[in-house]
Amino acid sequence: MSDDSELFAARRAAVLAEMRRQGGGVMLLPAADEKLRNNDAEYLFRQDSDHYYLTGFDEPLGCAVLIADPEPRDGAGGSAKQGSYALFVRPRDKEREVWTGLRAGVEGAKEVYQADAAYLISEMDAKLAELLNHRGSLWFKLGADEGWDRRVIQLLSQLRLRQRAGAYTPRAVVDPGRILHEQRLFKSAAEVALLRRACAITAEAHVAAMRGGGPGRREYEVQADIEYAFRRGGASGPGYGTIVAGGANSCILHYRAGDAVLKAGDVCLVDAGAEYRFYTADVSRTFPVSGRFSAGQRKLYELCLEAQLDGIAAVKPGTTAWRSGSRTRASGSTTCTGPATGWGWTCTTWGPTTARMGRRGRWWPGWC
Repeated sequence: MSDDSELFAARRAAVLAEMRRQGGGVMLLPAADEKLRNNDAEYLFRQDSDHYYLTGFDEPLGCAVLIADPEPRDGAGGSAKQGSYALFVRPRDKEREVWTGLRAGVEGAKEVYQADAAYLISEMDAKLAELLNHRGSLWFKLGADEGWDRRVIQLLSQLRLRQRAGAYTPRAVVDPGRILHEQRLFKSAAEVALLRRACAITAEAHVAAMRGGGPGRREYEVQADIEYAFRRGGASGPGYGTIVAGGANSCILHYRAGDAVLKAGDVCLVDAGAEYRFYTADVSRTFPVSGRFSAGQRKLYELCLEAQLDGIAAVKPGTTAWRSGSRTRASGSTTCTGPATGWGWTCTTWGPTTARMGRRGRWWPGWC
């Protein structure tokens, strides 16, 4: 965190500035929770992306709160500070830390993660009610977590009941993605470097799969080759479930590597991407199990590759995403008639984006 503290601070400042421009208010970003796998074993924890993007805080439970006053009217005075930032965190616990690792606690939240204020999660409901009172909008993602939805609705209800005593509820509840995801679309040079590293690790893993994915290997063995390469390269692991599909299995879009044996004459589809410091590559490739494509397989592969390259060439600042996709579809539609001559023709590489574009959304410099 210490090496990236200026980066996280700059991100918060940019979000707070936009919140001020839009009338001020509070942005509420819950942290991810730990999920029980069985008995007393949890699934591997992974922090919520939006929460981590603005804080660098990688512990479960609690939330981050950004508070922005509206911009002063023309000619009016106002504070030069964009706003404030608070963290709700777990308490220090010597006994639990022996089992699950050190916790930042309230002091660490302020000293290490630069929170202007920090509170225990046990104080959350009472403090959030104070923070939401007399604010502009509430930026909160409804529908993502049922427990948090109930908490926010209850807090707003409590404020309404206190209106005669001078309390005021936020004037609107807005998806934070309208600000945050727009910001995340534009990558800094440091972020592009992280994406490049994630892609490089992923490329090495796909090559390892091709080397080891010969006849007689099982799908899960190829998966093991891929995920070993991820960890060896410094990634935290796969950024999504690794797909290794031989033969007809490759027609199942979200197939998971099973125990099917790879057969000579078939192709093997791999859809796998490494996650490196919260940035994930997404690469799909199809290779011949025998080491060489048949004539029909090669023709279809080259068609997919040509369509992909046409799509990449069309991605330029000012071009719409719809136009880029149309060019790719046009390339693929000229030849792809009649029955398929092989399985698993997914030949795409995508840089991760963090917001959905409309059909005619434009590409801008810095998007990834």
